[in-house]
Amino acid sequence: MPVFLLLTLLPVPGFYHGYSVTDREMEPVIPYGGFVVAWKSGGYQPGDSIVLQDGLGVRTARVIAIPSNERILVKGDAGHSRAKLIQTSSVLGTILFRLPYFGYVVEFIRTVPGAVILIVAPALTVLIVGIRAFRPN
Repeated sequence: MPVFLLLTLLPVPGFYHGYSVTDREMEPVIPYGGFVVAWKSGGYQPGDSIVLQDGLGVRTARVIAIPSNERILVKGDAGHSRAKLIQTSSVLGTILFRLPYFGYVVEFIRTVPGAVILIVAPALTVLIVGIRAFRPN
């Protein structure tokens, strides 16, 4: 499982990709600070939860209707969101699964302090354990 989650941090064209949720469009189903894994399937149905890229950034929404092959009507589950007609080319993928609040961890790991902690802390632990194991009594 941890390897799969690490792989979602790497963009793999035509495969799955992980996204931190930075909008409140799909609350409470997908909370702010969550993490979703999406698959670029190309075939969308009403009711699908999707990740899309628009002028506001990467967001989550639910497919309401598909009026044509080039356009999709989407709306968030939150009461304040409005339905929007978007291009199918702006859809990044269908959400496969979600991890509440894991997006906070992912965003922290993507910062310099987070990367240092992710790399330096385990390296120091291995170094200290190794020194203790080979130290003469």
